[in-house]
Amino acid sequence: GGSAMNEWLLGFEAWRWMFWMELLPATFFLVALLFIPESPRFLVAQGSTDKARSVLSRLSGAKAAHRKVDEIEQSLANDHKPSLKDALGPFGFKPIVWVGIGLAVFQQLVGINVVFYYG
Repeated sequence: GGSAMNEWLLGFEAWRWMFWMELLPATFFLVALLFIPESPRFLVAQGSTDKARSVLSRLSGAKAAHRKVDEIEQSLANDHKPSLKDALGPFGFKPIVWVGIGLAVFQQLVGINVVFYYG
């Protein structure tokens, strides 16, 4: 296009085409998401062990799927349920939570995400 403001195709400026080109991989990704199965760990946690075995058998065979589902059930039995209390310390949130919040706020205030989106 020579310049971002020059007309390129169909009378639209070149900069618009740059953003419209992002629709191609985004659309492909959206369609691909429709074919991705649920996580076997999520399925076992929800009580759908048959679906979990089905997903795992497509990946690694029936024998390995039964073994893996048993392993997932064992890990879920030993795991604790996450809650908000995990993020709380003696004086409100734990310091690592404040660091995460601060980084997110700082990123938005600085505006670096605009540079990344434009690039």
